[in-house]
Amino acid sequence: MEVEQAAAAISEGYAAEDDRAVARARKLEEQAVAKVRDLQHRLNGAEIRVERAQRTADTFAVESAGRLLAEREDAARDTAAALTRSVNETVKLAKEYKTERQRVSELVSQAAPGAGAINGPAATHAWERELDALDRAVRETSEIPAPLPRWLGRAHRERQDQTHRRLRLQRRKKPRDERSEEAA
Repeated sequence: MEVEQAAAAISEGYAAEDDRAVARARKLEEQAVAKVRDLQHRLNGAEIRVERAQRTADTFAVESAGRLLAEREDAARDTAAALTRSVNETVKLAKEYKTERQRVSELVSQAAPGAGAINGPAATHAWERELDALDRAVRETSEIPAPLPRWLGRAHRERQDQTHRRLRLQRRKKPRDERSEEAA
């Protein structure tokens, strides 16, 4: 905005044939342009700092991932154990609910013969199907595993890498040994 104002003042100075006004306006324009450039340099510098900070954070995350995972192991195991206890308690309460509903139904049918089903508790509830599915899942898998990495195939890849490294070393040594035999 200052640059535009200074440019307009230069044009006005030329229109008025006032060389002093043109010179003053040019100085103002140069100062405004210098401000804009300085702000752009500051912005560029801030962007560079952000990029460097991001690289540092990324490097830290990569270098520290193993340690950070190790720190999360206890919390992961505790959470899985608490969830297992909670689900088992929920399944137990769902069974107790069904038992209680059955007892109440029986008592209602004894109190009002012939009208017990109509007057008794509802035959099902909104959560029943999901609780039955949860009960089946708990019977199939009694404990939920901790949310920890499985590292599938990692040990195999590490063994392969070690084997390849040994083979490369053997190949490098072999030409040297052959050269020494030829020299002898």
